[in-house]
Amino acid sequence: MADQLPLNLLPFWKGDKGDQGDGINSLTASDGIQKTGFNLTAVGTASRIVAGASGIDIASDYVGQASITTLGTIDTGTWQGASIAGQYGGTGVNNAGKTITLGGNLATSGAFSTTLNVTADTNVTLPTSGTLVNSAVAALSNLATVGTITTGVWQGTAVAVANGGTGATSAANARTNLGLGTIATQAASAVAITGGTATFTGAFGQNEASARAWDVGTRSVVTTYPVPTIRPTTTNTTLALDLMPNGTPSESAGNGYAWFDVCNADVKDNNNAVYGARVAATSTGAFYTSFSYNGAAAKPVAFGISNVIKWYIDATGFQFAPFTDNTQSICSAGLRSSVVYSATGAINTSDEREKQDIGAIPDEWLDAWGDVQHVTFRWIVSVQEKGEAARWHVGHIAQQVRDAFAARGLDATKIGLLCYDKWDDNEMGLKAGDRWGIRPDQCMFMESAYMRRELDRIKKALPAA
Repeated sequence: MADQLPLNLLPFWKGDKGDQGDGINSLTASDGIQKTGFNLTAVGTASRIVAGASGIDIASDYVGQASITTLGTIDTGTWQGASIAGQYGGTGVNNAGKTITLGGNLATSGAFSTTLNVTADTNVTLPTSGTLVNSAVAALSNLATVGTITTGVWQGTAVAVANGGTGATSAANARTNLGLGTIATQAASAVAITGGTATFTGAFGQNEASARAWDVGTRSVVTTYPVPTIRPTTTNTTLALDLMPNGTPSESAGNGYAWFDVCNADVKDNNNAVYGARVAATSTGAFYTSFSYNGAAAKPVAFGISNVIKWYIDATGFQFAPFTDNTQSICSAGLRSSVVYSATGAINTSDEREKQDIGAIPDEWLDAWGDVQHVTFRWIVSVQEKGEAARWHVGHIAQQVRDAFAARGLDATKIGLLCYDKWDDNEMGLKAGDRWGIRPDQCMFMESAYMRRELDRIKKALPAA
């Protein structure tokens, strides 16, 4: 397309005739100008450059061109061309529907590609400096801080004890490093202590005042068999051990509410015939007995001092008796029973096979006995406790028996009817003292013999009928 320009607008007249003919003939059209007659026309290209009355401009339907070497600032408009390559300030990628937001400067270095692959919405906070490690990293010289590791397998060197590990690569060495000993190898249902001391705190050995610790082990001075021990770890501390049910269960027939057994055979994993001792708490009180089951024979209940049996309850006749015949006394001069209740009288052995020096009662014994008076009396302790309600008794006074025999040159303590006992302080709190006593049956025998002798004398003194 070309537009004509009026020649009268061109300031290039030449000649002096005052007409236009000579001037226009002297003009020559340059590049982009056409001369037709007396008209000069600017030459444009369709859809690129247009020339109009107001000047030359870019066509409104300009479709572009293959190359633009230099372009100034573009203030407005929308880029709809191909993706701008990285070397020209673009991304080189069609990011249709995506958003890239940079809150600050983004600078990269190095000649290698960087690929970020995310499988879901991802929010990552990068450190201010340093190097990020990928999943295929083979070595890391130092990692100052790490958060919670929820997955993965540790395959590095053993973690030291000081850093929360065991410092070992085997269970045996780990137990050694941690000081666990052989107890760590026992099953939870069957822990066996084979040496050393186990210390328990908390629920084991706790009272209202404070939590106590106990050590459980074996007595080291016994080498022939193990002797388990239990004691507080704090010295000069007393020990109490309670065995009790949990809650309020129904009483077990023959056993009570709580009990423990000492058995003669292993019953943990088998049904051996066993017997032993049982201590139980029952509705009728404390219960100590022997027991047997699985065909074992009944055994007596024995009592002793310093591993020497003194008394026992027979397992067949159920008699309470000394373990050795005629060796034990019931009570003592310093610790007496107040009353002995019995359905029948006492039986004293009188077997001739067990006696010697059998003879008649000497007259001097009977003469001395004749000087002994029968008296009435009341016990001082009874009067102190009951006042005038204290009862009266009849009998003899031991010191009077002693003096009556001594007056005739006899020592009544050598005769079984008079006794004198003394004792020292003991561990039960009994204070030292002494006491006189008599054997009533011996006194009665002596009285009977005295009366018989006197009757015989009276009979002999009477005239014959």
